[in-house]
Amino acid sequence: MSQPADFFASFLRDFLPSAPAPYVCLGCMRTELEPGVKLRQCAKCGRPRYCSKECQTKDWPEHKLDCSRADSGPKISQRLIQNLTSSPLFKIIIQACLTLEFNLLNDENTIGVDTPISAIVDLAVEPAEIGDLERIWHNHNVGRMRKIHGMLQITRFAPAQGMTAPALALWKKERLRADLTGYDGDPLVVLHVIYTASNQMATTTMVVPQPTREMVKSCIDSGNISIVPEVVFSTLKPTIDGFIECMNLDIRDDTENKLRLRTRVRSQDIQVISDTASRVETNAAVAFSCKLAREAIYQRPS
Repeated sequence: MSQPADFFASFLRDFLPSAPAPYVCLGCMRTELEPGVKLRQCAKCGRPRYCSKECQTKDWPEHKLDCSRADSGPKISQRLIQNLTSSPLFKIIIQACLTLEFNLLNDENTIGVDTPISAIVDLAVEPAEIGDLERIWHNHNVGRMRKIHGMLQITRFAPAQGMTAPALALWKKERLRADLTGYDGDPLVVLHVIYTASNQMATTTMVVPQPTREMVKSCIDSGNISIVPEVVFSTLKPTIDGFIECMNLDIRDDTENKLRLRTRVRSQDIQVISDTASRVETNAAVAFSCKLAREAIYQRPS
């Protein structure tokens, strides 16, 4: 993955306070810096913070939709993950990322054919409007923004470190199926798709067919991303970051929600943004900061 781009410096200058942003009570929006305010996390899920039992009770109608133990993630994330993984564009984008990450353009490379491999895709829900993101970042009038329109976004793609026994068993099973259905020479990858705000994960497999690998080679040769003749991102380079940004832009442009990847920004999503602004190094915040660092839409003029 690429290092933070130059434009992130201006993003930090405009968005990031000189000191880490304080935590905020999601009931009354008072911050931990105010006299007498001591914030405690939700005992069940450990995500939002409250200054009193009264504020926690006040926010419960909203938070109960998200609150869950780590082993049973909320239904909303399951639906969004399912909608994303069923998207034809998502499949092509991730196949392209796998091609680049594992050097699948090399015909002599048999990884994924006789050697199991796996990758991780991290997801987040963020406000559909940059202005809403900025207000949450600065804790400006968040209390009045009870219904913030959001969208699912890919925050990070990376190869998985090692493979669990269940994942290995899944790869072997699906490898045999692929061999019997005409994909015997095509790499197969175990893919973990994770909505990091709620630790909800879906595991699937993905074949990287020859036509997709040829498409990636064509993009590299042309210097831009062209999924089909009608879909050309001339400003994006055919890199992993570029393909991920392509998917995120397509979701952002889907204002009619045909992809079914739009949803309300919930307290757990606000917490991820707050953690990112406060430089708290949770998995979700680190992944979200990577997205802010690489995508041009967050660039601020100097």
